[in-house]
Amino acid sequence: MVFDAEIERVRFSKIATTRQPPKGQPHELWDAFGPDGSAFARFEVFHGETQWGLRIFDRAPVLTVEQLLLVAKRFLVWEVSCPAETVEVVLARDRSTHLLVNTGGDYV
Repeated sequence: MVFDAEIERVRFSKIATTRQPPKGQPHELWDAFGPDGSAFARFEVFHGETQWGLRIFDRAPVLTVEQLLLVAKRFLVWEVSCPAETVEVVLARDRSTHLLVNTGGDYV
């Protein structure tokens, strides 16, 4: 499982890309793997001009919402180099919505 000190060791693997998906479908699908090699989350990425969307389906009940958002921020900056000013993150576990704003190369 992933804890704060291990967030930097999370790996991501793209599993699908769709250039022009039907409305409501993601552009990309990614899996997130913890340091132990087990997949603990699937990310659905929705591209937009100024705002992207990210829906996270996780199998990591020990991770807090804050920890999942840290993983999401790392993914957006280091894995996909997200150009969007804002990203709306939806956590499937509780259907909560979180708005991340790009502030000088990182999301807060």
